Amino acid sequence: MSSIETELSDLAFMQRAIKIARTNLGKTAPNPSVGCVIMRGGDVLAEACTGAGGRPHAEQLALASLEGQDLSEAVAYVTLEPCHSRSNGEAGCSDRLLHSGIKRVVVAELDPHPTANGGVNKLRDAGIQVDVGIGAQDAKILTAGFFKRMLTGWPLVSETDNRESYDGQFLVEKDESLHQALMRFGDAGHNRLWVSKHSEIAQALKAANLLDEIQE
Repeated sequence: MSSIETELSDLAFMQRAIKIARTNLGKTAPNPSVGCVIMRGGDVLAEACTGAGGRPHAEQLALASLEGQDLSEAVAYVTLEPCHSRSNGEAGCSDRLLHSGIKRVVVAELDPHPTANGGVNKLRDAGIQVDVGIGAQDAKILTAGFFKRMLTGWPLVSETDNRESYDGQFLVEKDESLHQALMRFGDAGHNRLWVSKHSEIAQALKAANLLDEIQE
């Protein structure tokens, strides 16, 4: 297979992982929804997305269904960097992939979370081929809210009628500023919140340059 054919195949498989992850978008806070597809040749061996509430992780679920199988010729496609370690003390997804026998992992985006970041380097240090950036633009829908909370402490807030892919509704309590409300939701682990289109609160957020415009 030529390098162009490989790149096109990689993109198609990553888009499959992104599509799977979108099914749980808005249901996995405080974690992002991640998709994982494990392929061998043109065959799908396993696929999974992050569980409701943020666990189990997608890689953990996909690999668990293949326990005991020879995965030396398989490739894992993951929408977000496999975690270096886990805050609850369990094995990180990078360790799970490392011990699975998989020799190549394709990742759309790197993870800025301080506990998760470094999974790619761990895999590479173990001799596993890791390619990063394939499908990154399409994967941003999955990580926009999570990345914003990691960088600012605030969740993404969007004006939309599509509420299914959001953690909940952005509301301001009595005597609370918009900034205080954003911090409260961020501290609670929310990644994606919605406000009704053309509502008073949407206009207030827009006036304060606090409303996010994202792809649906």
